[in-house]
Amino acid sequence: DLVLVLDSSASLLEEGWNRTLEFAAGLVQYANVGATDTHVGVVVFSGRARVRIRYDDYDNATALSEAIMGLSFLNGATSLGSGLRRAVNRLGVDGATGRRSEYPVSFVVVTDGDPTDNITEGVQLLRDHIDYVTVVGIGNGVENATLYEVAGSEGVVMKVTDTLDLRRFDSISEAVEGAVCNVTAYNNRDHDVNVNFNQHFIFFIVIHLNKHFFIVIHLNKHFFIVIH
Repeated sequence: DLVLVLDSSASLLEEGWNRTLEFAAGLVQYANVGATDTHVGVVVFSGRARVRIRYDDYDNATALSEAIMGLSFLNGATSLGSGLRRAVNRLGVDGATGRRSEYPVSFVVVTDGDPTDNITEGVQLLRDHIDYVTVVGIGNGVENATLYEVAGSEGVVMKVTDTLDLRRFDSISEAVEGAVCNVTAYNNRDHDVNVNFNQHFIFFIVIHLNKHFFIVIHLNKHFFIVIH
């Protein structure tokens, strides 16, 4: 089960929101979406948070991508804490509609600014219920400390300069999907995810053919991805 938690605050502007949707729609193309395969839910947050797509709404990636591209821009505050709470309580916990407790659940959180509300409760819910968290921070409006707090010690943190960088979604989405698949693979082999990620420190470079390169570092329990 995969949940996308998308910032739809005013600082993105409508153009940035559309690029965020393109990124999200591109990401689900990498997931094996299907009734008996990956299920995807989407939460959008601004001044308030709303579940826009539930797990059982779509059973193929094409229809799901089209639905994501049709999500409206909320154009308000950055209530990240509200977004996290709504996402976990409605889609992340065992017993949530469509949630399959026999499978791990992964969150991908995209945000461009520091939260205008308290995120402590939402972060604790992530730690208590969510198997893996990837956070994509856009621009300099969001503090790195906030991204790391949301991701947790085993999560992935990515930082891009602006929403234009999200248009390189092929490479970024591959990295996100790889992180999501890693936790699934570990769980399927009955390994402890925390132990596996703590025991390895990795540094590697992924070359992008379109004149860009991606430096990926696993250091001190965090993944960092730098795009040049």
